[in-house]
Amino acid sequence: MDYKKELKRGWAVQAAKRKIKEDHDARCYEEAKDLVGLLLKYNRWQQSRQISEYMLALENKTRNENKYTEEFKNWLTRAQEKADWLDPLIERPDLWLGDFDHDQIINKLTTTNS
Repeated sequence: MDYKKELKRGWAVQAAKRKIKEDHDARCYEEAKDLVGLLLKYNRWQQSRQISEYMLALENKTRNENKYTEEFKNWLTRAQEKADWLDPLIERPDLWLGDFDHDQIINKLTTTNS
């Protein structure tokens, strides 16, 4: 009888250890997933800032060269709207890009054009 009790207790201890490991592994996975999400948003934020800075430099250049046209102004506005769509702090709705996942479209475009 003592043998059966000891056996059951051993199984219970093993089950508890297994549960602790499973919980730990699940938490590690969630933490890693959260980190990846954070890095993706950071990269989008950086890209949107770079686009905005580029748009400002391009606008200044075209104004200095007296090449600033209504057509260019419209293009510049659309380009800034795309940067705002990309920015995770803004996530401006976009008529043409609205259904795309921000991170997937960036990954797809950057890997197919490399």
